[in-house]
Amino acid sequence: GGTIVGYNKGSIELCASEGCIGAWNSNETGKSTSNYSYIGGIAGINAGTITKSSLSGSGKILAQRIKEGQIVEGTTNANVGGIAGYNMSGATISECYFEGIRVHGDENVGGIAGLNAGGIENCYVGAAYSSSTGIYSYVGGRTNVGGLVGKEEAGSTVENCYVTANVYAYGENAVAYAASKNATNGVL
Repeated sequence: GGTIVGYNKGSIELCASEGCIGAWNSNETGKSTSNYSYIGGIAGINAGTITKSSLSGSGKILAQRIKEGQIVEGTTNANVGGIAGYNMSGATISECYFEGIRVHGDENVGGIAGLNAGGIENCYVGAAYSSSTGIYSYVGGRTNVGGLVGKEEAGSTVENCYVTANVYAYGENAVAYAASKNATNGVL
């Protein structure tokens, strides 16, 4: 699901959200046994175009990370993104940004898209939010975590994007990519 639409087949333009979606557990206690997949700040799944849209302010995507011992097949919180959970082949996300509180889940977690098979261009993930309780913007997950994209499928592109948020991977031997595994003309 997404705060604007669950599945976008058309065009979304000039949308702004400050909503929250997911497990609603901002303390990140690791106690969730819920299964949230394909969730994004604008769209859960994008098969069309998302342009000039954002999740900002107090907005957050909280697919609570599950403890290592709790994970069983089919229960991970996967494909979680600040703009779209999954950007499908042929779909485009452009001139969009995430400046909310944070995005986190188990696998395929990204500031713009959790899983990308399409094109992402001219986007950024910022870290503007902070509070007196010490909560700062970040992108975090167990595995396949990126400031822009958590996991890329063959043929996907990421161009002219930048990230200023903190990015964390909590899984054993997991790598957190500042932007994504492959990106061109970006600033980190």
